[in-house]
Amino acid sequence: MGDKVSELGLIHDPEKLPVDDSMIIPPLSDEEAEKVEIVRGPNIQPLPVPQPPEQHLLVPVSLKTVDNITTDDITPASAEFSSMRSNIPLMSKYCYHRYDPEFAERARNMGQSIIIGGENYG
Repeated sequence: MGDKVSELGLIHDPEKLPVDDSMIIPPLSDEEAEKVEIVRGPNIQPLPVPQPPEQHLLVPVSLKTVDNITTDDITPASAEFSSMRSNIPLMSKYCYHRYDPEFAERARNMGQSIIIGGENYG
């Protein structure tokens, strides 16, 4: 800006910023929300509803990991897999695939199982 750099000191934030919330739609009533149909594309599946946790769990170990497992290690992070992000059943087929390609099938066959994570897991 050369000699005009001092003009930057003349610029100040306005005392009040304009707020336009005209595009915010208030939530529907519970009765109206019940009537709404959720339209999903062919790759988008509803989230699985888990069972309530049990007080005591006695199940086999399906995987014991090393330390420093990242979320990218748990489910692949790449353009190839990003289209699956809205399809948990499909994504689950690739969990831990880079470490143990048989994990997903083994865990599915076990039904309930646990994963033992190392330090700094996920």
